[in-house]
Amino acid sequence: MLPHLLGPIIRSRWAIENSLHWVLDMIFREDECRVRADHAPANFATIRHMAYNLIRNTLVHLAESGDSVPRWGERLKMYWLSRLVV
Repeated sequence: MLPHLLGPIIRSRWAIENSLHWVLDMIFREDECRVRADHAPANFATIRHMAYNLIRNTLVHLAESGDSVPRWGERLKMYWLSRLVV
C-alpha cells in the first residue's frame, strides 16, 4: 500500500486509541480492574462504555445549548462517575 494512503488509516486508528481507550484506561482505570470471573468483565466494560457515552453526550448537549463547560468540570464529572462505576 502506498504511504500517502496508509498514513490516514494509521492516524485514524490512533485517534480511536487516544479518545475512547485513553478515557477508559485513565479515568475509569480499566487496565487496573481485576474482575475476571464469568461474564463480569464484559458487564463492567458495558457499564464503562455506557457511562462514557452518557457523559460525552451530556457535554455535547451542553456545548450545543451554549452553556460552557470548563475543562476542569469535564474531568471532575469523569472522576465522579469513575468512583461510582468502579
